[in-house]
Amino acid sequence: MSLKRSVLEGFIGLLSKLYPKSKGQRPNKIFVLRNNDIGDLLVSTPIFEALKKAHPEAYIIAGVGSWNTPILEGNPFVDEILPINAPWHNKQTCRTLHNSFFGLLHSLCYIYTSAEVKTLKTAHCDTGIDILGSPEGSLLMMRAHIPDRIGVKGYAGGHSACTKTLPFDPSRHVSASAIALAELLTEPHQKPITTEPRPQLYLSEAEIHQAETIWKKYAEGKHARRILIGIGGGLKDKCWPASHFAELVQQIATQGAYTFLSIGTQDECRSASLLDTVTKHHTNLCGHTSLRESFALCAKADLVLCNPSMLMHVAAAFHRPTAVMLGASFHSAKEHDKLWGYPDTCITFGPEPTSPAITSPEAVLNTLTQKHWL
Repeated sequence: MSLKRSVLEGFIGLLSKLYPKSKGQRPNKIFVLRNNDIGDLLVSTPIFEALKKAHPEAYIIAGVGSWNTPILEGNPFVDEILPINAPWHNKQTCRTLHNSFFGLLHSLCYIYTSAEVKTLKTAHCDTGIDILGSPEGSLLMMRAHIPDRIGVKGYAGGHSACTKTLPFDPSRHVSASAIALAELLTEPHQKPITTEPRPQLYLSEAEIHQAETIWKKYAEGKHARRILIGIGGGLKDKCWPASHFAELVQQIATQGAYTFLSIGTQDECRSASLLDTVTKHHTNLCGHTSLRESFALCAKADLVLCNPSMLMHVAAAFHRPTAVMLGASFHSAKEHDKLWGYPDTCITFGPEPTSPAITSPEAVLNTLTQKHWL
């Protein structure tokens, strides 16, 4: 731990003594903080089911960035969604590095002056969980006068102000870590929580019907298999080359009747348009579907091809067969899967000592054929 981080951690520990202390009571109102990016919230969604199973009578508030509220719509284990557009550990509201002087200043301004934190304070939560575990998260929970504060020790910090902490384990799947945080609130006599470490999304019948209509609109034949493509991702170095996606789609298209749909942001539209040049059976919907519409299209797909991005977690929620292609910045597909993979429905293609850094389209095609996913 650096000197700067040690000083901040010590300050947070001392400051926590000025705020309400835990009384050791059963949780009545639980606040869960996950003000991070879309994929981060997706993999953490099992925590809400785990909390409800452990404390059925508790009122659960999810504190997430406004960009993430669609993920929790219809979730039966969340009683309230509270916007927490906090400026740390996400790509949406961070103006500077969160651990820089100005980043910390910006975070403190949010914690001590924002209307969102004031609203959280009026909720009178008795328990708070910072899924990431951070100094800013602990300060926010203290500012909201939450006496029982749950965090992570050994990652970003903030543990000195927590009443309970989960030791950070870099080899544990992120979904399993979220469930483990909920288990810190179970009573000794309670049965172990049985929640699958897999993202959870809940769609309405109308959303499913709309997705079915879209797939049928672009289908090439009644029996054409549906392949959903996510050609984009958060960072370029983490993504498979767009030219490789085009080559893979071209080869798949020659093997039978397929309908290809690409989804993503408007910024990814140009990359996805490359697929139009290799098959007439591709439709580029990047920038034209909402998050919820994208979720539903994924739920009705036969196969998902994507980078290590949001789409792989959405596909996991609906148990869709998924091929995830890693970019050049990854060192090991196996190490990636320890944290983010879903071995029963997902194949991750990436570097290992005996394989190249960038998997070839031919290798992906051969594996998908052998798995009978095509």
